[in-house]
Amino acid sequence: MITVEAVNAQTDDSLAREQSEADGKEQVLKALDKAASSLRQKLGESLASVQQFATPLEQATTSSLDALKEYSLGEAEHLKTNDEAAIPHFKRAIEVDPNFATALCRPCICFSNLSEAKQADIC
Repeated sequence: MITVEAVNAQTDDSLAREQSEADGKEQVLKALDKAASSLRQKLGESLASVQQFATPLEQATTSSLDALKEYSLGEAEHLKTNDEAAIPHFKRAIEVDPNFATALCRPCICFSNLSEAKQADIC
């Protein structure tokens, strides 16, 4: 079960909530897309706008939940400026899904932040 909720950050009040069920691990991203689109409509976005601007998550990022998990772990480390710990996660995301474009550029950013110019140049 996927639950997506919009919350007012100042008051912590729930503005809208949507749930969607995934039949299995492989369907989680599709269920998340469905819940997000429904939530956008509940928040007042027109159906035409939702349809026009809704790129499926698996097309915008990856269709692999495992790759997305590794990417997310790497991004969390990167945001804490712990790029050395982030690199292995990004590399695993790329191993799982070699077409995961966003993950492909992240190790280069980390190498650059770590002043490892030689590694960054091959990116």
